[in-house]
Amino acid sequence: MLESGKITPGQAGFLMIFTVLGTSNLVMPVLTSRYAQMDAWMTVILASLPHVLLIFVMNGIRKNFPQESIVSYLKKITGKYLGILIILGYLWYMIFTLTMINRTVSEFLLTSFMPETPIEVFIIVMLLLGAWVTKAGLEVLARVATFIMPLFLISFALIFLLLVGEFNFSYLTPVFEYGSKPVIRGAIYPTLWRGEYVLMLFLWPYLNTPEQGLRSLLQSAVIIVLVMLPITTASIAVFGPLTPHMYFPTFALVEYIELVGFITRIDAVFMAVWIAGAFVKIGIFYYCICLTLGEVLGLKDYRYIVYPVGIICGALTIFIAPNVAVFENLFPTVLIPMNLLFQYLMPLLILGLIYLRGLHKEKRGEGDGV
Repeated sequence: MLESGKITPGQAGFLMIFTVLGTSNLVMPVLTSRYAQMDAWMTVILASLPHVLLIFVMNGIRKNFPQESIVSYLKKITGKYLGILIILGYLWYMIFTLTMINRTVSEFLLTSFMPETPIEVFIIVMLLLGAWVTKAGLEVLARVATFIMPLFLISFALIFLLLVGEFNFSYLTPVFEYGSKPVIRGAIYPTLWRGEYVLMLFLWPYLNTPEQGLRSLLQSAVIIVLVMLPITTASIAVFGPLTPHMYFPTFALVEYIELVGFITRIDAVFMAVWIAGAFVKIGIFYYCICLTLGEVLGLKDYRYIVYPVGIICGALTIFIAPNVAVFENLFPTVLIPMNLLFQYLMPLLILGLIYLRGLHKEKRGEGDGV
């Protein structure tokens, strides 16, 4: 393996929290409310079911290959060539997702703070930061996440506490006004965002106590619910039927705090904290891409390809969509089917093949650790 560093299960949990919340905090309320309307808060809870299933599936894979990278054990499970093909698929999934993350963050900065600045500036800056932390290694990335996490969580708690007196709870009723189908459809997006936990297939071998990874991931899944449920509820309770038509409703909540005169000039503080969270998310994907591609190419050090990968991702981020409307259309047309395949169906298939081929019968290491 190309990474010699190790991180704790707790740090892995922090990284996965940022993997989900690094961008979902900006756009999730609007995406879910477009389908579930005022019942959008329920999609946060419903999405927890496949999320937890994915965590257990990955842990099942991990127990059979505790010290091996995904590149290594896929060749044993599916054969050399099919294994490489699947890895190439995952590389495309991570590259495309990284471009979507970078574009989302750049559009946020462009729309909310610096509308006169060319979007290319934000794209390049975020990728340069991602390249820096990727070259620094997994341990540095984990320490950055650990440092930012308290500020990140406190920012959401402050929004809820400062605005709870402004809530119009009539927007939250009646429950299931349009039935359960819109809620189920609305749960697709938070399900796919949490499916980004699939990156643990690439990171699990680098935990210093991998048997404790399951517990840490389940705890981080609870934290995600405890963050997104109040934020989605606050968006609905403050903006009501306007929520589905907004671009960044969570940031609009911060602006609303200033409007009602609680605290002034806090938008820049929240922006800085959230961009730091997005930077960690970009770093995680960037790192996994370089680490995996480096192993596929047989390199001695993944750092050789950090900047070439950045150039490719930067070009894709710029040319992936000419405007916001086309960019938003990529979510239902491209992101949903691709994420369902690589986040949920592929791990289930891998675990199924492990059992079908009897590989689970081989004694490979640790117990469960829950």
